[in-house]
Amino acid sequence: MTRPVKKKPAPKGRPPRRKKNNLKKLAPVLVIAGAIAIFVGWRAFAVLSGATAAVERPKVHAEKAHGKGKVRETPVEKAPGRSEEPAAAKPEIAPPAPKAPEIKKAFGEKEAPAGKQDPSAGKPGRPRTDPGPINPPLPKPPAAVVSPPGTGRVAIVIDDVGSSIELLREAARCLPKSVTFAVMPFMPYSTESADLLRKEGFRVILHSPMEAEDPCKCRSCISAGMTRKQVADTLDLQFDSVPFAEGLNNHTGSRATKDRALMSFVMEELKKRGLFFLDSRTTPFTQAFSAAREAGVRAAERKVFLDDESIESGILLKMDELALAGMKEKKAVGIGHLRPATIKALSKRIPYWQARGVVFIPLAEAVD
Repeated sequence: MTRPVKKKPAPKGRPPRRKKNNLKKLAPVLVIAGAIAIFVGWRAFAVLSGATAAVERPKVHAEKAHGKGKVRETPVEKAPGRSEEPAAAKPEIAPPAPKAPEIKKAFGEKEAPAGKQDPSAGKPGRPRTDPGPINPPLPKPPAAVVSPPGTGRVAIVIDDVGSSIELLREAARCLPKSVTFAVMPFMPYSTESADLLRKEGFRVILHSPMEAEDPCKCRSCISAGMTRKQVADTLDLQFDSVPFAEGLNNHTGSRATKDRALMSFVMEELKKRGLFFLDSRTTPFTQAFSAAREAGVRAAERKVFLDDESIESGILLKMDELALAGMKEKKAVGIGHLRPATIKALSKRIPYWQARGVVFIPLAEAVD
């Protein structure tokens, strides 16, 4: 037989155990969940009520008042059988951009090719009503101190005259009478150009072709190794092609002007004729100026080439350099060429420096 198990009696003085209540731990979680549920329900109610009001509210559209930039709202009636979506607004057509003024053909400037536009045009945030000039702005002249009249004397010579009579007429119209023109011999308009300049009151010199380091065929060119008689005969032909010449400067001649004997022959002929000489300094090794001094011929040296760069902005800067050199050294000679950009730049800058005390003189007054 199995014996029954006797339960031990609970010790006196100890209360019986009770199960712990877990609701206290879940209370914060339940509060947070309830708050979230209330918030989500409130947002859903707000969205639904807003959508209903938007459907019931009449549609409006804005139109510009005539002559003003105000906006006016007017209700739009819904036509039967049409959808509620508004029709797409027609794009406004911008007025055509104003055309740039045409430039005189005498200056030979070309129009911008079709299809090229200002790179800034059409970009968002940069409205352009006027395209403006595409070319960069021209450099401003330096703010030079106004000097007393006569403290700076500048002579300007325009080379390579004789190939274009129309461009020469434009230069004679735009430039002051102090400019001296160097006419090339044996050109299509050599004699006609000299006659025109004489009638207009300009000074003329002979732009004598001389041999360069890279020799090329040239008609009646003064070349190294010539005898005294050959030099005299060549100069006779050149002066016959350019009447009224009161002096001479060299065209190229980087090789000929280094020949001291050849330059001595040239100076002897100029002294016989009573003419002066301008050394264009086409090489730093030139002997022409010192040969003129030795022969007793009035002479001068070129200080600045004005149009090594055939753009207007570069010529303006060179013109400023020449004027400042004339103010510093009391006298300076600049050489340019018969080109549209050169004529245009000089016609702008010469009056500026005249107003600041620089005196522009003919080349005949700059030689010593």
